[in-house]
Amino acid sequence: MQPRHTVDDGQPSTALISSRFFVHPEHCVRPDRPLRVLLVEANEDGTTGGSHQALFDLAVGMNRERYEPVALFYEDNIVGRRLRDAGVEVHSFAQERADEVRVHQSGRKLAKLLELGRAVQRRHAFLRAHRIDIVHLNNAPETGSDDWLPVSGALLRCTMSIR
Repeated sequence: MQPRHTVDDGQPSTALISSRFFVHPEHCVRPDRPLRVLLVEANEDGTTGGSHQALFDLAVGMNRERYEPVALFYEDNIVGRRLRDAGVEVHSFAQERADEVRVHQSGRKLAKLLELGRAVQRRHAFLRAHRIDIVHLNNAPETGSDDWLPVSGALLRCTMSIR
């Protein structure tokens, strides 16, 4: 399948960022800059594998005239370094996630609920500070459904891939 971004009259058609990532035509154009797409890799088990490679391929395969990939990893890893070398903006939530996990492991229900609220606030602040237009959750639908999805679904567009 070939990526299509405009039809002959210059209007956006059904667009592909890559062969795996579809965006509705009305969301494909910003008059002032390319759409910034946050690619979130939430894997936290210390491994680097297929989902990381899928994120890498997606980021480097984007049409940079229309989309600007921004990668965010829950753990620092070699794929993040490779993306930086390829000119992709890369961020780590390693410290944020360590703090969140520590609270969730405490077993205190009120602390967990309050931390979830703070996690949503952190993600909201990140999206605004980095001018993100689309959030792509790179793992499974349940990954990010409690923190990224409430923020991105209300403010902008959110996509997911399932592996």
